[in-house]
Amino acid sequence: MSKVRFAIPELRDLVRINEIYRKYHQDSFGLPSLDRSVTGGVAKLDDKIVAFGMVTTLIESILVLDLGESTRVKIEAIKVLMDRAIADSQEQGFGWMHMFVQDPHFAQILKKHYKAQVCSGEALVISLENHNG
Repeated sequence: MSKVRFAIPELRDLVRINEIYRKYHQDSFGLPSLDRSVTGGVAKLDDKIVAFGMVTTLIESILVLDLGESTRVKIEAIKVLMDRAIADSQEQGFGWMHMFVQDPHFAQILKKHYKAQVCSGEALVISLENHNG
């Protein structure tokens, strides 16, 4: 029976991590910079790295818009807030900003005016409050 164990990654592990990424995942998602890593690890079978995982900071833009305002006011509000969110995020060195949009019309606005893209895969969230692993 195999026994996979957790280990803290070492600098020399980057070669194997990149090998796995290029072979299986590079067409599916980008690997974020390690500078944005909060924590990370490798899964090893004997001494062979079989997986790499990391927790990163995720920049998310959140807008709470008064839907009772005129279209013009809503558009201007979105513009000033999004422009500032983008500028601040770029200034902090982030390359991506996420938005989890509930309104399809609002999603279209972000796609048209800010070149927002649909993320591939399924957005999932785990509540850590009562999670015991």
